[in-house]
Amino acid sequence: ASGMRATLVWSHPDAGVALWASHPRLPMTRPQDLAPELGLESFDVPEPEDGTYRLEVRRRGEFRTAVDAKLVMIWGEGTAEERVQIVPLRFEPGKDVQHAFTVVGSTVTEVTP
Repeated sequence: ASGMRATLVWSHPDAGVALWASHPRLPMTRPQDLAPELGLESFDVPEPEDGTYRLEVRRRGEFRTAVDAKLVMIWGEGTAEERVQIVPLRFEPGKDVQHAFTVVGSTVTEVTP
């Protein structure tokens, strides 16, 4: 069971998307649970602390294809209180794009990067 998990999923093999995340009061880093060859990256927080988590999904503009991805948020995985929220993401070709979010408790808010 997990307190909070953010999973980035996509299907295009050359999507070029990347998940970045931070715990409250810490700098952004790449999560340790990465499997880009499978179209999946995950940030797992077994015991969330109070404060604001930050998530960013980034893609450089060098890619020539449009890509759709999803940020799947799960709280209380495997418990009776399990909650899932799916945030659709779109990346157009030739543009640097960064989708940014804050997470406080189980509230996800899109913010300016």
